[in-house]
Amino acid sequence: MQLYFETSGFSIRRTPQPAPDPLDAIKNTRLVLTGDETELRLLFDPVPYAKSYEIYLSPDDDQHFTFYSTTSAQRFLLRGLIPGKRYFVKVKPVGPKGIKGGFGEIASRIAA
Repeated sequence: MQLYFETSGFSIRRTPQPAPDPLDAIKNTRLVLTGDETELRLLFDPVPYAKSYEIYLSPDDDQHFTFYSTTSAQRFLLRGLIPGKRYFVKVKPVGPKGIKGGFGEIASRIAA
């Protein structure tokens, strides 16, 4: 995509900057209650250039994660959880051409 601007009769062309490699890490990861004891809502801040986000979940501890899902939004509903159990989540941004960023902080919460 190229942007064109007109000024004083001269055309100016601006070429977009490529995405950094790696992308920035996710920030402000949090889990909030939804009112349904089998769900938690995952929220996090957007990362510049990210096209999607990979979500990793652990129902055991903050060390052993498995891939859970991919989303293009900065909010995601975790469903089918066991009430009273603590869940741990971390998120990784994915940019153009598969460029990835690092994991941010780990969020945890008890489904209730």
